[in-house]
Amino acid sequence: MLFTVWGTLIGATGSIDRIVLFAVFSALLGAIHAVTGSLWACMGFHTAFQVTAQLLTGNHWPQADLADPGGTISALVVAIPFLVTATLL
Repeated sequence: MLFTVWGTLIGATGSIDRIVLFAVFSALLGAIHAVTGSLWACMGFHTAFQVTAQLLTGNHWPQADLADPGGTISALVVAIPFLVTATLL
């Protein structure tokens, strides 16, 4: 809950879908922590997710400029790590 509230307070959630994304992400981080007992696992997941998401969906790195007019790749970049991690947990 604090993860989502903090993201909202700093302006990282600009819409309802981003608030839901933050809530699901924070629940997944909580589950990772509950299963592993380590914050390192949470930090590792968060880092891997952020780097991958920014590489594939952001316009920050021109080396990986993808044409994604329908948002399919962006949706998969978010859905695949969540589903795989939830399944493993």
